[in-house]
Amino acid sequence: MFQVVKKMSYFANPGILRKIILHPEVMILRTQDYRRVTDWNISDRLAPFWFFFWNRTPGAELVFQNRVVRLTPEKVVLIPPLTLFSTRSEQPFCQVFIEFTTGGNEFKDIRRHEVVFPAEEYIPRLTANYRSNARQAIGLYSLLFDLLLRIPEEYFQAEPGQAIDPRIAKALDLISVRPKNECTNRQLSKSLHMSTSSFSHLFTQNIGMSPQRYILRRELEKAQIMLGDPELPINVIAVKTGFADRYHFSKAFKAFFGISPAAMRKKLIADKND
Repeated sequence: MFQVVKKMSYFANPGILRKIILHPEVMILRTQDYRRVTDWNISDRLAPFWFFFWNRTPGAELVFQNRVVRLTPEKVVLIPPLTLFSTRSEQPFCQVFIEFTTGGNEFKDIRRHEVVFPAEEYIPRLTANYRSNARQAIGLYSLLFDLLLRIPEEYFQAEPGQAIDPRIAKALDLISVRPKNECTNRQLSKSLHMSTSSFSHLFTQNIGMSPQRYILRRELEKAQIMLGDPELPINVIAVKTGFADRYHFSKAFKAFFGISPAAMRKKLIADKND
C-alpha cells in the first residue's frame, strides 16, 4: 500500500525554502570593461571584497608576496578578500574586472591566495552583447557563482597564521559601515573592549598593515571609483572620503596612486571611452 504524502507549498513558508536553499549572497559592487588601460602601477592593494580579472590582451601583472601572476587572455583570476597584492603594467591592455562580496560564513576562512582558472569556457559570457541590463547581470552573476563553486576544497582552510581573529573581523565590519572620523584606533578598540595598543598590534598582525593605513587605502580606493563620475566635484569626493579638504585629499591620493585626482579622472574617462 502506497503512503500518500501531503503536497507542501514551500513558497507559502519562506523559512522552509531558506533551509533548503542556501546561497553565499553574492553582490557585485562594481564592474567595468576597459578597452584601454594605460597605467596600472598600484602598490599594496587590499580590500574586504573579491576581485575578478580577465585581460583581453597581455601587458599586466599581479604581484603577491613571493610570486607574480601574468594576466593573459587564457586565464581568469579571482582574488579573495583581504589578500594583499600590487599591480603593474608593461604596456596598454584591455581588461574586464569585477569587484564583489559574498555574505554568510561559507567563505570566512577562505585562503588569502589567488585562484586561477582557464578562461576558455567563460569568454562567451564575458564578451556577450546582452540585449538588456538584466540579462547582463544574470550572465555576470552566473559567471561568479560558477567560479566560486569551482574553487578547490583546500582553499577553504586558511593557511597557518592567515585565519582572521573574530575581533578583527568585527573591526573590519565596523570600518565598512562607520564614517572615517569614527574609526580612530581608540574608537575601534573601545568597541572591541580592547586596549588601543593591543588592538593596533592584533590588527596589523592579522591584516598586514596598521588600522589607519588600511582605512586610508580603503577610502582612497572608494575615491578612485567616484572619480569615474565626471559630474562629481573633487572637493565633494574629498569630503565624502573623510578628508578635511581637497588639498589633503589630493596629497594622500597622489602618494598612493602616483598621480593627482584630476589626472586619475582624466585617465579613467579616457580608458572608458577609448
